[in-house]
Amino acid sequence: MKQKLLNNIGIKILSVLAAIIIWILVVNVDDYMVTKAISNIPVTIINEDVITGLDKVYELEDDGTVRIIVKGRRSIVEGLVAEDFVATADLSKLSLTNAVQITVRPENAALANQLTISCPDNMISVALENRMEQQLPVNVLVQGEPAEGYAVVSKNSTPNMITVSGAESVVKRIKTVQVTVDVTGAKDDVSFVTQPVYLNTDGERVKTKKIKANVDAVDAVVEIERTKEIPVSVKTNGEVLAGYAVADVEYQPTSIEVAGREDALSRIDELKINDVNIAGLAENTEITIEVADYLPTGVQAIEGMEQIMIRVILEPVTTRDFALNTGDIEFLGKQDEYIYRISDITTEMEKSPMIQVKGIVSLVNALSLSDLKPKVDVTELKDGEYDLEITYMLPDKLTGSCTAKAHVVILPKAE
Repeated sequence: MKQKLLNNIGIKILSVLAAIIIWILVVNVDDYMVTKAISNIPVTIINEDVITGLDKVYELEDDGTVRIIVKGRRSIVEGLVAEDFVATADLSKLSLTNAVQITVRPENAALANQLTISCPDNMISVALENRMEQQLPVNVLVQGEPAEGYAVVSKNSTPNMITVSGAESVVKRIKTVQVTVDVTGAKDDVSFVTQPVYLNTDGERVKTKKIKANVDAVDAVVEIERTKEIPVSVKTNGEVLAGYAVADVEYQPTSIEVAGREDALSRIDELKINDVNIAGLAENTEITIEVADYLPTGVQAIEGMEQIMIRVILEPVTTRDFALNTGDIEFLGKQDEYIYRISDITTEMEKSPMIQVKGIVSLVNALSLSDLKPKVDVTELKDGEYDLEITYMLPDKLTGSCTAKAHVVILPKAE
């Protein structure tokens, strides 16, 4: 019987077939076909030079990821994640509607024949826009206050200009490139390396993902020095146009803070501006003075006090005559034992006795004869008759003349 079984080839073949069938049944029951959705696979853009060669930029109109459906054996599919796949979009194949097809493949090439991959949304839309480039200065913003007695004297950055490029609609909104340095309590220079911030006209940040810059970071330096407060004095030189005079010279600030090393600060106690040229002026004039031009080496004005604003105020010049009567004149230096009286006021060429005052209109028109305080000096004079010069007082910026003389009679008092 045993020999019959060994020699029966048919039975052997049937046994092998039965074993294979059983194995297939077992495999299909335990490792069956499944499908799985995998999301957030990042799409890699290739052949970008097709767009950049046209001096344009592109932007994906969605989040730049794709979702796929994978079908395959459970043992393979269940462990798959987004990182196991590569999704690409070839810009050289951009359609007339600015869309490009997404191609997805397994990261492991050996899985390509074991999986079926479908992509429900296999097109990605691309927005094209003209490329724009502009160069902008870097503004260093100081935050906080240095220690008492110290101040910020300068701030700069390396580089001090940044070139940005990107979509025209984004780049043209950038108005300021800014870096911020905190100097709270500082007594020495503060240096800080930081990323620049791009701001629009409203001071709002512009998204940096949509622009490119020639640098990623800026080295900002803020110089800190000791301070000293000094007064400001201003003098003019030259003559204004005939018929006008300087009514006032106003200036702001009247004192400034300067900064520097202690030895440098000891060399200045006042900011003297003595060369404000007013030659030929015929109207009110504003003049800006750069403080730096009047400071010794090693000293500089603190931020916000780099200039002195000077306003020269002119007025027309006028003359005014004040008639003199004998009762208007006072005696200077009277003695108790005498009686004093003015019998007459005499003038040259039979002119009316008067004091003539010349100066700017506002001052001259505000005067009265009593303000001039006309008087004669009788100090140490004895009894008799005298022709004495009439003196008077004038406010600053006015000139005057008086050719009249007072005929003074001095008599002793009766005992």
